[in-house]
Amino acid sequence: MWRGVGVAAAMLAGVWLVAAHAQDGAAPPAEVEAAMKAAKPESAEEEKGRFPKLEDVIKDMEPIDGLFTLYRYPKDDTKHDPEKLLCRIPAGMLDQDLLFATSISRGGYFTGWMWTDYLIRWQVAGDNLLLVTPDTDYVQKEGSPVTDAVRRTYNPRYLATTRIVTMTPGGDVVIDLGSLLKSNLADVQFMGGSVQPQLSTWHKIKNFPENMLIDVDLALSARQGGKRVGVSYAFRKLPPLGEYTPRVADDRVGYFLTARKDWNRKATARETFERLIHRWNLEKRDPSLELSPPKKPIVFIIEKTVPIQWRRWVRQGIEEWNKAFEKIGFVDAIVVQQQTEDNEFADYDPEDARYNFFRWIVSGDAFAMGPSRVDPRTGQILDADIIMDDSFIRWQVYDFDIFAPSDVARAKGPGFAEWLKQQPQFALDGLMRHFPAPSDPLAELKNIAAEKLERNGRSMCTYADGFKREMALGYAAAIATASGKKIPERLIGEALREVVAHEVGHTLGLRHNFKASSWLTLDEIRRRRDNTDEPTCGSVMDYNPLLFFPGDDADHMRHFVTPAIGPYDYWAIEYGYKPAEDGKSEQELLKEIASRCTQPGLAYAT
Repeated sequence: MWRGVGVAAAMLAGVWLVAAHAQDGAAPPAEVEAAMKAAKPESAEEEKGRFPKLEDVIKDMEPIDGLFTLYRYPKDDTKHDPEKLLCRIPAGMLDQDLLFATSISRGGYFTGWMWTDYLIRWQVAGDNLLLVTPDTDYVQKEGSPVTDAVRRTYNPRYLATTRIVTMTPGGDVVIDLGSLLKSNLADVQFMGGSVQPQLSTWHKIKNFPENMLIDVDLALSARQGGKRVGVSYAFRKLPPLGEYTPRVADDRVGYFLTARKDWNRKATARETFERLIHRWNLEKRDPSLELSPPKKPIVFIIEKTVPIQWRRWVRQGIEEWNKAFEKIGFVDAIVVQQQTEDNEFADYDPEDARYNFFRWIVSGDAFAMGPSRVDPRTGQILDADIIMDDSFIRWQVYDFDIFAPSDVARAKGPGFAEWLKQQPQFALDGLMRHFPAPSDPLAELKNIAAEKLERNGRSMCTYADGFKREMALGYAAAIATASGKKIPERLIGEALREVVAHEVGHTLGLRHNFKASSWLTLDEIRRRRDNTDEPTCGSVMDYNPLLFFPGDDADHMRHFVTPAIGPYDYWAIEYGYKPAEDGKSEQELLKEIASRCTQPGLAYAT
């Protein structure tokens, strides 16, 4: 005891002496060095017994190699807890930037949604491991005198913490993933209550060299019972800085962007924000060719859940954007693959951060959404999944019944129409007057989810929701002019293709452009619709309507919606993706492209 006090006193004295001698560059006194050396063996001995041995911790468990090494008991092991899942994080990956993303994989209205994503680092704090997210809203440049001030001012925050199970002599950290992932970390309590770890179970575990996917059935409980929600956690390595060249934003072209305050800029600078557009890292495989495939194309997989009837329209909507990429020198920039039950894509998971999916969901609400995940350091798009609700098509008949009940009667046959004339109280428009508008039990949940998405840098796209009503009115017009004939499948297909192209535009980085529909007059729109395959709107990123005019006959219409991407879409892709060539700097290239904003069809506003 007294020896420890003496050593501590010597060390405290040494702190003062070292500081004093450091001012004049002198070496610390010999007695201080001796005291520090005497303390080391005792500290090392204490460290030796701090954690149990790794071999004891993982005894009888099987390793699952990948991004991090996982340990789990074999499936046929009945003596141990099958839910115990350990994770070994190499010392070299501590304090390394990673992407940590969550998705709602199962359980109700929000199934299929990309949920949260963070830039994270693992950090050791005593006997705990912290899941830390640095503040990416501010630029930190190594070697800049301002960087230290930025780091002091804008501290990282931690998302979660868990006890360290053991630590290897080399510094590898082992944790229990159950305590970390079977928790409120996913922020889904609003869907049914707090997470109950003891009732939550692992659903799927996949581990790869560059990423790890863990899907868990979270048990939520509240006063009135509980429910299960599937949440997928994805950890992914980020591309090394320098592999991708960020591209600056311009207010004349509508891209989603990453904006970061840059205190390194001169005090006289008019702009203190670094504004980088969101885009994929698309590079020519052979820059010497006028038309070259990219080194790494953007690949979309159409999920096997998409009805066969609509797959060709979905494919057309995705591939439509290749026209814009070909104009700037890329052939097959976007590649579409079809997942089936037994092909090479059968086991691919939409929640896996390596793959981009077009998904079909059945929430009962007609909408579509095309979010993406980006590297918050650069704006590079890393992953994107589009979800399309089945009710986009299914509800069109329902909405049509509301908007045009007399046409419904005519479509269902003369007998039914005659009966309604004699019994008007049973007509839908008559009945609805006696009932209040139905409430939406999910309204509050939707609002909460929308707010959470906004905080995570995403927003809801309501194009499909409104477009289904456009289609219902179109059906009414079609039936009224075609004497009750069946609605052509082409009308639904073209509308689906238009919505798909719109959502793909979002995944390429494009924002809405609500100025695009002002490009042409109604007469010009009608001429193009009836006589050409040219676009009838400046951009598919607008909320474009069905192209019905009074007196139209659906059986003789050339197009029901704008048939192609517009001039703005070509121009926006050029700004975001055209490589700088012929000795021209990127700054010169972007300035020249953006300067064409006053040309017809290139107007932008959102």
